[in-house]
Amino acid sequence: MTITGQIEMSEQVGGDETGAKINGKKGWIWTWQNVSATFISASFNRGKETIQKLFPNGFVNAILNSDRWKPQLKTHAKGHQLCTSHLLRYLNYLIELEKSNPIAIGWADRMKQLLLKAMELKKQYAKYARDNPDVMEIENQMDLLLAQPLDKSKTLTFQKAMMLNREYVFTFLYYAEVPPDNNGSERAIRNIKVNLSLVSFIAGAQIEVITRGKVGIGTTAPKSNLDVEGNVAIGATYSGTTAAPTNGVIIEGKVGIGTATVPKNSTGSAMLALEGVNGSVNGPNMQFTTASTNHPLLQILNYTHDNVSLNFDAYFDGSVWKSSDAWSNFQIYKASDKLYNYYKAAVSAGTTIS
Repeated sequence: MTITGQIEMSEQVGGDETGAKINGKKGWIWTWQNVSATFISASFNRGKETIQKLFPNGFVNAILNSDRWKPQLKTHAKGHQLCTSHLLRYLNYLIELEKSNPIAIGWADRMKQLLLKAMELKKQYAKYARDNPDVMEIENQMDLLLAQPLDKSKTLTFQKAMMLNREYVFTFLYYAEVPPDNNGSERAIRNIKVNLSLVSFIAGAQIEVITRGKVGIGTTAPKSNLDVEGNVAIGATYSGTTAAPTNGVIIEGKVGIGTATVPKNSTGSAMLALEGVNGSVNGPNMQFTTASTNHPLLQILNYTHDNVSLNFDAYFDGSVWKSSDAWSNFQIYKASDKLYNYYKAAVSAGTTIS
């Protein structure tokens, strides 16, 4: 199943969006996530069109946790949860703003305390019945706050918004898997936002992240820890200036395989360093093949000190030497402090060389 499919069919989903430059133009980075996967997409549209394009079926099994952005709240879902972290931040803003309006300040503070009380209940039990006395008290206090008359102010505007979305405030109390906040989505967005100087987006670009370890760029179904569908450029000189070959890689600096330093411990000189197990087929060995055959044209067997060979149309398979070409096989071999030259002919490919 694709990552979008995993998110679409889950029981709890968080969604968020943030402004970003896309090819130098104003755009939006969207994210949807659950406990096991994160999906990120770039779009020039902040409206319902983006959601409908990416999740045409909505989230029929999920409670969608979001801020008060209308396209999120209009998304088809089993239910909705307003992010309490977002609500608390806005209530703190109102408390600071309405200093000359004690009624508004008192209302905002009581709403804040009510949300905090509900969040404390969530810490005690993951799920409550609707007739639970503590929950009923919270719901009744909310109704009283929403019914309280307020003068024209930003606090009144917020109260009206809460009335409009009343049923989405305490959803988290009735579903074990639903958190009160949308912090998972905010973290996903923050990682992109903080690193916008390092990330370049094009419209429609998508990043797939499975929290348990898989990342896909350009693919919705990564099979490895990192799947990139396309080309990759690595290095300050190449990044943003030079395109890698189609489905290829260009690397500006040194490359280490099996070693973190190139060359290892600054011994010798190299741009490419390979390290493997000493005296083993899992050592720093190399071989070269073409698309037309599985048998190596050249194998470089770096087995151990005093056991190194260059094998032309021949190879070691871990137990015996074999031919790659029926016409001839050559080998240059350093062993026992001597250098040997070997030649064999008329041994069919894949057959043991005596």
